[in-house]
Amino acid sequence: MVGTPVQLIAIPLLAAFLIPLLGKAWKELVRITPGVVMVYLLYLSTNLFGYTIENGRIVEILAGWSPPWGINLVFSPFSGFLATLMVFMGLIIWIYSYRFKAIGDYEDYEPTTKYYILLMMLVASSIGIVLTGDIFNLFVFIEILAISAYGLTAFYRGRDGAEAAFKYLFMGSIASALLLLAIMIIYSQLGTLNIAEISLRANELQPVYKISALVL
Repeated sequence: MVGTPVQLIAIPLLAAFLIPLLGKAWKELVRITPGVVMVYLLYLSTNLFGYTIENGRIVEILAGWSPPWGINLVFSPFSGFLATLMVFMGLIIWIYSYRFKAIGDYEDYEPTTKYYILLMMLVASSIGIVLTGDIFNLFVFIEILAISAYGLTAFYRGRDGAEAAFKYLFMGSIASALLLLAIMIIYSQLGTLNIAEISLRANELQPVYKISALVL
């Protein structure tokens, strides 16, 4: 097995932090770095996916706390396929946007830097959503993805982009509040945020709470 599931999330987040620093050394690194990261993530995810096909799912425990109390990532054949798909889509986006600077005057490297930071955050959060083993971190990754998507929606689109991003933000804020309320209902009734634990104990929920959580 090559690598671990957490690297699929940590590496693009680290790249998002390093891109501005690399850009000050050589502007072209701002565009090259995300591509290198995407290619490595694709290599890593396909290797992990192949491993799970032969040996079963990988459960990675973070911070030393075992489920259902601790944070864990689950790389199963299904979630691994989705994670690999997310990376592949990120690579396609990078290829498409590599020469995006041709649209307009981008002598200053900063706008492109911001774009690739948001792209790295989008990819990391997308992978986190499909790999996380608990619903609270699912909420956290959804929020990171939403913030990244708001920024990308408004990128290089003038007033139309800003308006679309604001509408997206408004609807996303309502959805986030409802999702958080559903998580609170589930936790108040079951006392756990672990997805596997919730699936085993779902029958303990009263019908009114089941319906409320599903609707939210």
